[in-house]
This record gives sequence, C-alpha cells and structure tokens, in this order.
Amino acid sequence: MTDEQGRFDGMDVPRDPEARWASLAHEAISSFPRGYRFTSEDLTRGIGLPDEPGSPANAAVGAAMARAKADGLIVRDGDRPAKRANQHGARIGLWLRT
Repeated sequence: MTDEQGRFDGMDVPRDPEARWASLAHEAISSFPRGYRFTSEDLTRGIGLPDEPGSPANAAVGAAMARAKADGLIVRDGDRPAKRANQHGARIGLWLRT
C-alpha cells in the first residue's frame, strides 16, 4: 500500500465496491490543491484501480473524471501519453484542479 492509499483508509465511504471507489476518487480529487495538474493515472496510482465486476476499469475512471469536471473541481488542461504499459502510449487528459 502506498502512503497515498493509506491516506484514504478509514474514510466513511460506501461498502459497495463500485460506489466505494467512485467516492474515494471524488474525495481524492477534491483534496488536491487548487492549481494541481494531474492525470487519471496519477489518481489511480494514489487510490488504486477500481475493481468493478462486469465493468472495465477505464470506464469507471473516466466516469470519475467526468463527475469531477461536472462538479467544477477540474478542467481539462491538455493531454500527454499514458505511462501504463497496457495503454500503449495512448493520449490521456491532463487535468487542472480548480
């Protein structure tokens, strides 16, 4: 477990794995300082990938980013190549915490 993951242990989050991960993601994004630039990979490096039966992890991560954007927590600030090997250098969003 990373220090970042440990930061979220013990939070009052839902027990349903899908809802729990989404809540952790939203809380983590909310806790980033204003002006912080990050990618979804940075987020998942801190809290881990979602473990959602029947749903690809990428969809859950994308939904978390979309929710944070809709809530006004982040804005798109460009893109960069993904670092995870299984993403094969795909371009992913660079986000700015507002």
